[in-house]
Amino acid sequence: MRGEKLQLPRAKAIYRAACRHNYAEVLQCQRNNDMDEIITIKLTRLQIPENPVYPILTEEIVSVVCQKRDNNWPEVYVTRKDFPLGLPHSNVTAYKRPVSICVNDFYFYETRLQFSAFDYINDIRSWFEKNSVGELHDQNRPLEMLMLPDRVCTLLNEIDTLFSYVIYKKITDGSSTLEKAEVNTATHYLITIGTNPTISKNIVYKPQKLGELSELVPIDENESILGYLSVLCERMPERARSLPLLLRVLTNQRHANLDKIQYELFVISPHISACDILNNKKRFSAEHYDRWLKDLPIAIDIMHFPLTRELNRLGNATAISIPAITMIGVGTLGSNVMDHLIRKGVCEKMTVVDNDIYLPHNHGRHVLPSNNVMENKARAMTQLYNKINNQKLVTVAKNALDLSLTEQTEFYKKANLIIDASTVIALERYLARAIELTNGRCCSVFLNPQGTDLVVLFEDKERNNRLDFLEMDYYYQLIINDALASHMKWPQEQLINTFSCREKSHILDYDNIGLLASIASREIQRHYNEYTASAEVWQINETTGEVGCVNIPINSWSLYYSGDVKIYVSQSLLDAMNEQRMQWGTLETGGCLYGCYDRDRNIIYVFAQITAPSDSVHNHDSFIRGKEGVFEAQQRIAERTYFQVRYIGEWHSHPIGGSNPSVVDKQQFEALNHEALQQDIPFVQIICAPNGFSVRGRL
Repeated sequence: MRGEKLQLPRAKAIYRAACRHNYAEVLQCQRNNDMDEIITIKLTRLQIPENPVYPILTEEIVSVVCQKRDNNWPEVYVTRKDFPLGLPHSNVTAYKRPVSICVNDFYFYETRLQFSAFDYINDIRSWFEKNSVGELHDQNRPLEMLMLPDRVCTLLNEIDTLFSYVIYKKITDGSSTLEKAEVNTATHYLITIGTNPTISKNIVYKPQKLGELSELVPIDENESILGYLSVLCERMPERARSLPLLLRVLTNQRHANLDKIQYELFVISPHISACDILNNKKRFSAEHYDRWLKDLPIAIDIMHFPLTRELNRLGNATAISIPAITMIGVGTLGSNVMDHLIRKGVCEKMTVVDNDIYLPHNHGRHVLPSNNVMENKARAMTQLYNKINNQKLVTVAKNALDLSLTEQTEFYKKANLIIDASTVIALERYLARAIELTNGRCCSVFLNPQGTDLVVLFEDKERNNRLDFLEMDYYYQLIINDALASHMKWPQEQLINTFSCREKSHILDYDNIGLLASIASREIQRHYNEYTASAEVWQINETTGEVGCVNIPINSWSLYYSGDVKIYVSQSLLDAMNEQRMQWGTLETGGCLYGCYDRDRNIIYVFAQITAPSDSVHNHDSFIRGKEGVFEAQQRIAERTYFQVRYIGEWHSHPIGGSNPSVVDKQQFEALNHEALQQDIPFVQIICAPNGFSVRGRL
C-alpha cells in the first residue's frame, strides 16, 4: 500500500519520519489481517567498524510493526535472512527469523505521551551500531536470563539437600512459593541438579517441552538432564515416587568475551511423577520412551532466594481525619505513606489500587512482612491492617488506568482524596484531566531518582490548579532554580532484576525513605484542610541530615485553541514575553519555547523559554532568532528535567500593531510546522503584541 494510505497514527508518524530521515529509506508499507500496519525501512550509513564484534552491515533492512491497539512499542524485525541469532537484546519469539530486536529498555507507557517517531528510528540505528562494537549490553549489566520463566518463585525456607519433600504453591498467575516440608504434608518432590557451564547467548529462550533442555548437562555427567532423569527417579524413596516431580536446576552461564559468570536457579515442572517416568521406561520401546519424554510440556519458575540482611536495609512512616481515601500505588513510598495514614487513623475508608507483585528485593524498603512475598501488593497491604476495627479497607488488584466506569465512580469520584504514589506520569495526567470529583481532589507524591528529595503536588479545593499544571510548575522550577540543579540526577548504581531489562530499581537509603514518607504523610494531612493548591520539594542534606523545603510558585494558565489542539501557556511565561517586548521598544524580539505535550488528550503545555540569543537580529519589522548558546541551554533544560521538557516552538514580538500573524509569520509557521511534523514533534508559534497574544500550534 502507499504510505499516504496508512491509517494508524503511530504508523503514519514513523512513515513520515523515515521519509524525512537522511539515513532511512521507506521500501514498502503493508497492512495485515489484524489491521496492524508495517513499514519496511532500509537504514543506511550505519556506523559499523571494519571488524565488528557481530556481523552487522552498514545497511540493514527492518520491518516496523505498529499494532492497532497501540499499547506497546512498535515491533522491530530485521529481515536479512542470514542476520545473526542470539545478539544482545533480541526478543524471544516462537520462530528464529525474522529476528525481533528489543530497541528500548523501558516500558512504552513511560514515554508514549511524548513518543517521537524520529527518535525511535534513531534508537533502532543505535541498536545496530552499539551491537556492532559490543557495547549494547552494558559491562555492569547482568547477562540475560538463560530461560524465560512462567512464574517467579521464592523459597520460604532453606532446602539444602539434593532430594526434598516440598510444598509448592501458585500464589498468582505469575508467582509461586516453595518450602521444605514433612512427608505427610508435601505436595511435590524436589530434585536439585547442578549443570555444567554454558556460554551465554545474550538472549533468553522459552522452553516449552522437556526435550528443549537437552543442552543442560548435569555436573560430572556425560548426558543431558533427559538421559539422567530416570537415574535420579530410581534414587528417590518409594513413597516419594507418586508425588508430582519438580526439578530445581542451577544453571551456570559465562559471557563469551568477558570473565562474567551468572548463576540462576530454575524450578522446572514436567507435570508428572517419578512413577510415570519409571513405568513408561519399562513399557515403551527406547525410541518411543525418548520421544514421549522429550514431548512432555513443562512450566518454568525462576527462583528468588530467601530474604537476606542486604535486602532488608530500608523502610517505615504518619497522618488526619478524611472520610474516604483512594491510594494508588503502594510501592516504596506509597506503602510507607499508607502505613502512617492507617496507623494514625486518618481515614474511615481506604481503597488501595495496585496490580504489582511484592518481590523479595522490595522487602528492604517496604512495610510488608516477609510472609507476604509474591502476593499482590494491594491485597497484602489491606490484609496487613484487616484486624483494625472500624477501618474499612478495599482491595483493587488492578492497574489504575484499567478500571471500568463503574469502578472509577466507586473508587475515584466518591473519594474525598486520591493519593497518587504510582510515579506513572500517564496516570497523573489521567487523574488531572479525565476524573471529575464531586467532593474530593488529587495529590501526587514521589521521590527523586536518588531518593533524597520528596515532591508533593496538591490540588486546590476547586481543582483549578490540577495535577498536570502543578507538574509543569515543578518542571519550570527544575529549570530556573539552582537549588534543584541536581534534583533529577540519577544514581550511579541500580538493581537490575533478572527477569526483564526494563525492571530497574534504584538503590535507595531506607533512612531517607522513612524520613521523607513521614513528611509526605504530614503534608498530605496539612494540605487537605487548606483550600489552596500547593507544590513543594523537600530535600535532605546528605552531609548534615537536615531537611529543607523549596516551595514552588503556582502559575495561572491561559488556554488557547488551535483547531482541536488545546495550548496552555503559563502566566509567568506570558509576563516574561511582555516584559521583553517592552524592553526592546520599537524593535522586535523573541526566543525559543519549551514545554511538554500529551498526545492522548491533544494538549500542549508551554511554560519555559530561551530568550533571544546574542547573535539574534532585531529590526523594526522583523526578528531573526540567532543560535548562540541555544544548544547548551537546551541541554541544560533536558538534563535538569530528565528529558521531560523539550523544544516546543518559537515566539516573537510585534512592538507596533496587533498580534495577528503577518504573511512572513504565516510562512514561517508553515515551514517550521512542516519540519516538526516530519520529526513527529509538536510546534507552537506565539506572537506577543501590545493588544495581547496570538497562539497557534499543531500536535
